[in-house]
Amino acid sequence: MVQTHVLRSVEVAGLSRAERIAALKEHMVTIDPRAGTASGLKQADYSDPSLSPIATHPGLAQALRGGGLPRRAVVNISTSSLLASVLIEHATQAGSLVAVVGWPELSFADIEHLERIVAIPDPGQDPWQIAALLCEGIDLVIVNTPIQMNLGSSRAFMAKVRKGKAGVLNASSHQIPATLALQPKINAFYGIGPGVGRIRGIDLAVQVNYGNAQERRTTVAIGDTAGPQLRVV
Repeated sequence: MVQTHVLRSVEVAGLSRAERIAALKEHMVTIDPRAGTASGLKQADYSDPSLSPIATHPGLAQALRGGGLPRRAVVNISTSSLLASVLIEHATQAGSLVAVVGWPELSFADIEHLERIVAIPDPGQDPWQIAALLCEGIDLVIVNTPIQMNLGSSRAFMAKVRKGKAGVLNASSHQIPATLALQPKINAFYGIGPGVGRIRGIDLAVQVNYGNAQERRTTVAIGDTAGPQLRVV
């Protein structure tokens, strides 16, 4: 039997708060029954300090504390669809569930396990509330929205994050209080030379910054990185 990998897109714009919650719960249960029941989310105990980080690209993992993306924490990332796609691919390959709130232009074309992704391209006027709810049953929640939180909403959101099990990636143009920041930059293209070839791979240089700690730098190799190289200066 061939498994069909289908991206689940949830439409919540225009729904009431109760209707949004019901729709999200239904889709979370659809992708993973452990996330809850039809009548409500499972209140699992995620207070175990041994809860493992979220698996990610090996090149990035070596620069991250614990070897993966942190749970119950926020990571600010530059609005890089390339880095986001890499993080989604490796998380879903490892069995994690991923939700993307906003970012309707983000492509999932190269993602194999689409069945482990919930996309909410139009979250309406309260995307952060939706993201907070998803933290209860999803492993990795990615948010890209122009809507900013005020101080009170930010505190309430962070409280929800700390009580859930997810890691939150904020790819919005504005930053929020975070455990670390990831800043990617294309460093090199592979497979091309002066006037010849086609791009088969990319080196993505990523700066990893844990607040006041010394920043770390690493390289995330994407695709086929053998053969001719064209460096970006």
